[in-house]
Amino acid sequence: MTEVYCVNNYGYKWTISNNIFFKGYFILNKILYRDESAVKYLSSLSNYDDFIDSVRKICGCFAIIIKKDDELWSAVDRARSMPIYFSSDGKAISDSAETIREKLNIPVGNINKKNLTSLLYSQFTLLNNTVYNDIKQLNVGQVLFINGDSVQHEYYYRHIANVVEINKADAISALGNVLCETFDRLITAINGRPVLLSLSGGYDSRLVACMLKEKGVNDVTCYTYGGLNSYEVEISRKVAEKLGYEWHCVTYTDDDIKSIFTSENDEFFKITNNHDYIIYLQNYIAVRKLKEEKKIKENSVIVTGLCGDMPSGVYVLPEEQLNNMAISYEKMSSQYIDNLFNQFKINENILNELKNEIESDLRKCDIELNSTQNYITLKDCMETAGVHSRCFLNANSVHGYFGFEWLLPLWDNDYLNFWYGLPMQYRANQSFYEEYLIEHLCLKYDIAFKKMKSIRPADRNKKKKGNVLKLKLKYFLGGVLTRISFLSGIPIKRKLADPNNFGAATVLLYKGIRNKKIINYKKANFKHLLNIYILEKRYGKFNLK
Repeated sequence: MTEVYCVNNYGYKWTISNNIFFKGYFILNKILYRDESAVKYLSSLSNYDDFIDSVRKICGCFAIIIKKDDELWSAVDRARSMPIYFSSDGKAISDSAETIREKLNIPVGNINKKNLTSLLYSQFTLLNNTVYNDIKQLNVGQVLFINGDSVQHEYYYRHIANVVEINKADAISALGNVLCETFDRLITAINGRPVLLSLSGGYDSRLVACMLKEKGVNDVTCYTYGGLNSYEVEISRKVAEKLGYEWHCVTYTDDDIKSIFTSENDEFFKITNNHDYIIYLQNYIAVRKLKEEKKIKENSVIVTGLCGDMPSGVYVLPEEQLNNMAISYEKMSSQYIDNLFNQFKINENILNELKNEIESDLRKCDIELNSTQNYITLKDCMETAGVHSRCFLNANSVHGYFGFEWLLPLWDNDYLNFWYGLPMQYRANQSFYEEYLIEHLCLKYDIAFKKMKSIRPADRNKKKKGNVLKLKLKYFLGGVLTRISFLSGIPIKRKLADPNNFGAATVLLYKGIRNKKIINYKKANFKHLLNIYILEKRYGKFNLK
């Protein structure tokens, strides 16, 4: 019999009744289900097929575990916003991989080097993996079935939709309708509570801010973090001001950075130790400070624009740039893994194993790679299950830790399906998204200014190819300078390129790392050092040889 361990009650809390374990919320037929009402709905499901069918229909952020006779059913939402872990033998399931490790007496050092490599260099493990062979997890849009020794997981939803030809006028109208329905559901989920909106200088949170205003939601407090003189902070301030929303900016001092790595935050480091992701710290100081200074209203719910750039086309290149690509499952998976780890020298056998895993998962989509459109469709599916769901959404672990529930409007079922079903020419370089946002939403509120353009992956690669020797020399000299600065005890703090001041943390992280031989000094930024520091904290002095 499978033992259930629901231990994380930060933010959303587990409701447990009659062998049904539910966390989060969902909306079905315009009705909000959470806590007891969600459990009551789930108790009416008579078999596993009914369970899968119901999970496909509901819209929200949730984790579900149901024990029915000798069977166990489980599901996560389309974003995997509330992870579920299970032992490969089906004996344990939990919202905490560390709890399963402890209950099954798995030695801390008994780790899979392939998955540890992935965790070290990309910050997350792929697909259903954790660093332990005996502990798995549900991927985005997956369900789990356990019956005795039989443990099976499958997708009830993949980030794929049928592409439908549509003219621009109809696409504009359709997006307007989808946004209206999406934010009607959001208003239902907000349920009259004050809103704390994470408002950056980008498009996604601005879209959310405008739509909240369109829907008449006025009890909104916006926050951002970074240097007060930064371009993005200034945009955030202007947007909030024009919409009539309260606005706060939190700057990160050296003392703030140091405070993250003190014993008072051990609990946060502990609850985020799930052996599949490093840790999310970007918004940690901001949320903590706002709470301490009582700038977040009681009973507030946090709303973000995570990860709206993903469906709107951040990875979609113009067709002329794709026509010369040799498209195949093998090449797609190789390109994905090579891009994920291109800054580091990885064991070739491990790279091939990772590529084979991605290729095998992609082939389950059963899409014939006979067009650039199908290539984009598969790329959506692949990228969504990667850094977006595994890294960026961990911002919500911070929200939950400080006691707040959160909502993800841009992961709404209909909103995702609209973008995935749009022909690639509209999504290329997010051109249609930008045009709609600027001309059909922002203009009305006098906030129709465009964001600064970052260098897109294709352009970045093109730039690299044209300056290979220059870049190699730059990285080499940068590595030498960084090594000297570390050895002298004065690590470089790149404040001009680091508005959040996380460069200050490299001082602490470098000093805290025991095995300094593993540091790649050419890439010795905050992320790289944090990865090593956290892995040593969890697993002791590890090696990948």
